[in-house]
Amino acid sequence: MIAVKKWGARLALAGGSILLAALLLEGALRLVAPQQVLRIHPNVWVPLEGGLGHGLAPNLDTVMNTGERDVRFRTDERGHRIGHAGAGTPPPDLRILALGDSFLEAMAVPYPDTMTARLERALADTLSVRVQLVNTGVSGSSPNRYRLVAQRELARQPHAAVVVFLFLGNDVVKRRVESQPPRAPTPRHPLRWPESLAFREWLDAIVHPLYTHLREQSHLVVLLKRRWLGAAIRFGLTDHEFPEVFLRAEAEADRWKVTAGLCEEIAREAGRRGVPALFVLLPPDYVVDRALGRAFARGSGLSADDVDLDQAARILSTRLEAAELRVIDATEGLRAAGPHLYGSVDRHLGPRGHEVVARIVAPALIALVEGGAGPGPSK
Repeated sequence: MIAVKKWGARLALAGGSILLAALLLEGALRLVAPQQVLRIHPNVWVPLEGGLGHGLAPNLDTVMNTGERDVRFRTDERGHRIGHAGAGTPPPDLRILALGDSFLEAMAVPYPDTMTARLERALADTLSVRVQLVNTGVSGSSPNRYRLVAQRELARQPHAAVVVFLFLGNDVVKRRVESQPPRAPTPRHPLRWPESLAFREWLDAIVHPLYTHLREQSHLVVLLKRRWLGAAIRFGLTDHEFPEVFLRAEAEADRWKVTAGLCEEIAREAGRRGVPALFVLLPPDYVVDRALGRAFARGSGLSADDVDLDQAARILSTRLEAAELRVIDATEGLRAAGPHLYGSVDRHLGPRGHEVVARIVAPALIALVEGGAGPGPSK
């Protein structure tokens, strides 16, 4: 009994020492090297009519921080992300419709550094005209929504081209739907007592809820995540599950046909108006960094034989090309560009990643605009 009390006292002393050290480090960080804690306003997304689910609120002018930096975030009267141009700006000579999800929305990147702003400048410099890329990116979107947005925007005003940014992590969908539900609230993991001694149960009941709270409040936790993202992935402390599209067992699934079919519909909608379409495949960070991808797979209980990190790009590219659609896979270009392409806390593309993607896409988009609609589905 005495031995138990001694060990209990030692554990309590060790726990208290660790807690005190963490509090001291937290205070020191806030004074000497403050980190970027999350600042995402809850009313950024609003429900939309017409089966579009949700979109960015119109006429926003706020500051967001997804863990990387403060970003001034503005939208126009239609809820499209815009830069800081003032009133009285001349209308564009050339308008291009950009469709995508949170990678296009790009909350972690100042507007001038986004791929859309960079493409605007590249096309304007080459073609000597005023160019606008209409950024319709909204987090939580998919090709089902891109199709609906394309119908709305192409009917509203003329465009010279359509460019669709497909995120390989979650844009390969299982079914076609006619309408999108409004955005569901972000799930929260309540702190609770574990129901078993299983490691995953303790993660879900204790570790994950504490981590989710602290990453929004603690400068120390943000710093640790910034330094050891790979460890967070291995131990399941991210908000992401390993996507099925990178599992070899999914190679023959219907999702590839469904997604390619939706892309064909978008291209046909554009083709009816004589507008060419371009599809750009954007990989997650754990596909560009194969070592990170293997760690992610192991942390999800998968073996190397279960996973093919190049599968999604390979199959989807093949499907789109078979349908005579123009497609660019940015994976190899991003791999060749080296590190620091994605955020260290927010796992979307960072400013340098946007720069690389814009550099990859610009020549094809310029050629597309100069060449007109050309071949492609128009039935």
